[in-house]
Amino acid sequence: MKLIKADYPYCDKAYDMLVGFNDSVIFSIFENITGELWVDDEKNPEIALGIYKDFCFLSGKPRKVENLDNVLFSKCNKPVLIANTNEWLDFLPENTQFSKTSRFKLKAPESFDTKALEKVCQKIEDFPELEMRIMNGEDYLSYNPDGWEHNMRGCYKNKEDFCEKSFGIIIHDKKEIICGCTAYSYYSGGVEVQIETKKEYRGKGLASIAAAKYMLLCQQRGKKAHWDAAHIQSAKMAMKLGFEMVGEYIAYELEKR
Repeated sequence: MKLIKADYPYCDKAYDMLVGFNDSVIFSIFENITGELWVDDEKNPEIALGIYKDFCFLSGKPRKVENLDNVLFSKCNKPVLIANTNEWLDFLPENTQFSKTSRFKLKAPESFDTKALEKVCQKIEDFPELEMRIMNGEDYLSYNPDGWEHNMRGCYKNKEDFCEKSFGIIIHDKKEIICGCTAYSYYSGGVEVQIETKKEYRGKGLASIAAAKYMLLCQQRGKKAHWDAAHIQSAKMAMKLGFEMVGEYIAYELEKR
């Protein structure tokens, strides 16, 4: 059995297999905005694999798939596998090793407490040398794809694509951007929150300030904010802004021996 890259529009059964992850990346893939869908059969799949950047969502009955390893490593630099069951690990090739990592799923409230968010935003006044504003096309271009801010470019083709389809918040010192919050991916109803801060400015609360302003923008624009935390510190920040903890889950970071 082999996986094949599916052509859009994708079948409902593949969507039903992956929607349970409740991840914005899945919604983005099925709206044909970004990412790829791989299946064993386009019309009646029993295995579905959604891929965007390094994130791989795998669902179906675990079994040997001849090219699973090749697909994962050809499409991702460092695959992060999120599977419907850890039994899939038994079918990875012997030369593929994995390590467990805990991630945290959160959900946005029906309505954010705008006064509480505005209070967080006001903390930017504690940094008179810094300014906060809505991200523009030139800001998008200024991001170094190989630097600390490499994820801030998200899934957009160019600055025009970003300006048309997305939005973001930056904090800068008039010379350079030092913190930003924008969409890692998006779909018609929402965005996946992405926050980055330059190393020497971390631990000062700037990420919370930018994220609070971004949540206000999401609410104003009718976009659901999705927050998937790579570590507990990120999860705690989200909860302080009004997100609710859904729970901890295990992802697998893959690499070849």
